Amino acid sequence: MSDLTANRRQRQLRAALFAFAGLLALQGIWIILPELIRPSRLAFLRDAPSPHPSASASERKRADWAAELALVRGDLWAEDAIVQSSELIGGIESRKTAQSVDQALVARSTADKAATLSPHDARAWLLLASLDCLLHREASGVLKMSYYTGANEIALIPLRLLVATCLDELNDAELQSLVAREIRLIVTRDQELKPAILAAYQSASPSGKRLIETAVGDLDNGLMATIRSSKGTNK
Repeated sequence: MSDLTANRRQRQLRAALFAFAGLLALQGIWIILPELIRPSRLAFLRDAPSPHPSASASERKRADWAAELALVRGDLWAEDAIVQSSELIGGIESRKTAQSVDQALVARSTADKAATLSPHDARAWLLLASLDCLLHREASGVLKMSYYTGANEIALIPLRLLVATCLDELNDAELQSLVAREIRLIVTRDQELKPAILAAYQSASPSGKRLIETAVGDLDNGLMATIRSSKGTNK
């Protein structure tokens, strides 16, 4: 009787070990397969208004498949949103409405999923703000989230300044403070990003222009002179 009990326990143990091994194998496939499918790592470019050059149809499919296979990986959903938005974000600089509202809504839905799954990822919040700006929606709340989660992410600064200063009414005092702080940091610490200030100024709303002028102030007389010159040219 004891031998039968011992054999039964051994079989149960073997079955449990096989089940555990199967679960580990499935987890490995779940982790590795999206990594093999995803397009080469995407990042916001610090020297261009668009977060990424226009993606090919193949890159879009690969980004979609990787995100869908991973299910709950917010970083892959964020990359999928970047790919979907790559042709749209350039319209912010020219203050144009999204050429394809349906495409913008799909990209926004993907970015929203990324922000839900990875609320620490500032890219997702900035994409939401960018797309809301293109769709003429209220964007200050999600834009502030991009500052809270990625205040020191240099790659986000050019696009973030464009979005912040393109808002028709920049009335949120906290957002004004965050934008002004970022401008001052560029002037005093990361002067390679000064062109981002000029690009934002050229496409800014009247309230955005006033904020940039106030933030730059007397910190950089040369930059302020360039801004004034640009202001005169745009009239």
